Amino acid sequence: MSDKKTVVIYYHAPPGATINETQIASEINGIKNIFRQNDWKPEHTFFDKTESGSMYKSFSDYVSDPNNSVSAFLCFTAKSNFSGLGSKNIVPESVELTDDSDSKGFTGGGVPFGYVVSSSGALELDDDRAAVIREIFKSKSEGASLQRIADMLNAKNIKSSRGGDWSKQGISFILKNPAYVGEYQYNGIVRKIPKIVSRQLFNKCQQA
Repeated sequence: MSDKKTVVIYYHAPPGATINETQIASEINGIKNIFRQNDWKPEHTFFDKTESGSMYKSFSDYVSDPNNSVSAFLCFTAKSNFSGLGSKNIVPESVELTDDSDSKGFTGGGVPFGYVVSSSGALELDDDRAAVIREIFKSKSEGASLQRIADMLNAKNIKSSRGGDWSKQGISFILKNPAYVGEYQYNGIVRKIPKIVSRQLFNKCQQA
């Protein structure tokens, strides 16, 4: 049996995306090659061409199924850059954990909502957006649905990282991203960054 860490990819390319299917296929293959070069195994790719992101539930169910032995998941959208790499429940012990403050700077693929890149190249908190993240987690822990949270943010005219309205899929991405407990994952490396929510709150939201 292979001991390689497995990763599942979700790629959302809705109608009207400014990238064609040939370019998308090339991009996905490039992503897979990066993982293979770092001894990760791209296990499955969900290529979602619907406007609503209807395949996301299948992707989420696949990642959550313990029979699939997924180590991590990667989410992209053709409308913006890298959307986030998250671990499944916990960071695998075999993944290196480094302190971003001691590194040569931020080398990840994209900046999670709630953070900015400092002049030194490290990820630091964006106070206004970090407050939004805390509100999302707090609302979820108190029983709010994903759609209700999205509607609440939209009613307040708070824009998503892409500058548009929030969706329940976007809220789900936020809630599953371990960056918010200080673990930013990219290219097989996990870097310690400033956390926005506690591990206890994060775990509670995974169970809610």
